[in-house]
Amino acid sequence: DGKVDEKAWAAASTTELSFPWDSQTGAKQKTVARLLWDDERLYVSYECEDADITAQFTQRDDPTYRDDAVEIFINARPASQFTSYIGLEMNARGVLYDYVMVAVAPTQRILLKRFDLAGAKVASSLNGTLNERADKDRGWSLEVSIPWENFEGLSRRPAAGASWRFNL
Repeated sequence: DGKVDEKAWAAASTTELSFPWDSQTGAKQKTVARLLWDDERLYVSYECEDADITAQFTQRDDPTYRDDAVEIFINARPASQFTSYIGLEMNARGVLYDYVMVAVAPTQRILLKRFDLAGAKVASSLNGTLNERADKDRGWSLEVSIPWENFEGLSRRPAAGASWRFNL
């Protein structure tokens, strides 16, 4: 439902995202992320402070990164020679842009834009009004769930001790 109010989220460790770009304009509003999993899926939640919620894009694989959005980049094979990853970029409407970035050499990558995670579910919840500049919003939250079967060789969660890399 996009609301991060279940007991499992309350018990999960949080990661507060920072803003590494000194040149960023506007208020640096807080975003908190959490990750959970079970035998079937990986779950990610975000709670975003946002005084002016904006999201224009409405169709899957639209450029949601141009809206108020959150991202996760997943590398299920961090020991590989080059860095390839699955990218998910989701806007405040809960619209998903998913793709694969494939490294073919240390400095050469290919973006596969027409990639769709099977069974991925995204939902968002707004605490304010979307695309209404005249008011003051409080923020929005988002939940995404990804079936393990989207990752090579996994029909259930990774084995204990497996190493993955995530960027949020």
